[in-house]
Amino acid sequence: MTEARRRMLISIILLHVASTVHDEARTLNIVPGFPVEATSEMASDNYSFSGVIDYLLVRLPPPGSKCLFGLPADAGVLDALRNTFGNEAVTGAVIRAEQDNMEQAIPQAALTVASHCKELEYVSVMRGCITSGEQWTFFVYKSPKFHFSRRLNLGENLENLALVLGLLRDLANNALEHNQKYFSYEKRV
Repeated sequence: MTEARRRMLISIILLHVASTVHDEARTLNIVPGFPVEATSEMASDNYSFSGVIDYLLVRLPPPGSKCLFGLPADAGVLDALRNTFGNEAVTGAVIRAEQDNMEQAIPQAALTVASHCKELEYVSVMRGCITSGEQWTFFVYKSPKFHFSRRLNLGENLENLALVLGLLRDLANNALEHNQKYFSYEKRV
């Protein structure tokens, strides 16, 4: 599968989830290419712990969704939204990986999410996933630990698509919760 097809598949799946995860109180917004700056506590001369969250999922009350358009994607925007809407500005992360590089993407995802949580200060738990489009690994970060699921493949006939959609919907609804019935911080899926 080409890079363009992988991106398109991920976008279609996330748009489907966004269309099903909304109510009168909150809508799901997808912020592509969200930069994560290295925090002073995590940066060193030899390593850079900054990165990009390929798709940041943000649940906001409907007025907040309008605020996202046209603003630069950075932590300042999330802080401004949090100041306006309180802890209703909930985020989750989707990080894209190469098809043959899923295992190597896990440490980078852990560092990126840890940096993002440190940057926001008020977030100590974040759920998300790493995907190549066809393969998905879900994770829970609760400072300082990072737990991840086994790799799920959509399957040749998309037999696992419903499971992936369900986990993404759960991630969007409970992005800051570390202990859920089907995806627990204490147990691996």
